[in-house]
Amino acid sequence: MQSMKKAIKIAGQLEKLRFSSAFEIAAQAYSGLENLEKAVSILERGVNLAPDVWLNWQLLGNYLSDLQRFEDAASAYQNALKCPKAQAGSIQLNQAIFG
Repeated sequence: MQSMKKAIKIAGQLEKLRFSSAFEIAAQAYSGLENLEKAVSILERGVNLAPDVWLNWQLLGNYLSDLQRFEDAASAYQNALKCPKAQAGSIQLNQAIFG
């Protein structure tokens, strides 16, 4: 649990530096703390600020699916596929697993 809290703190510092992976790090930490709603909230903020980061969209889709918000998850995966340099294979694999 302590490492998750440390990751959240570091993510906050990275966000201040405008580093888009901050959202992924914080979301995964909150997921580790079993707080998927908070993870989704952070990723939603992240994709609004950095909409071209496919990994944040994919992770958002995964967590939305875990919360049984399947329509929203499908939309997140579609947005991930539209991003530049998106790794379609990874996104499609997650769609198949979670969708």
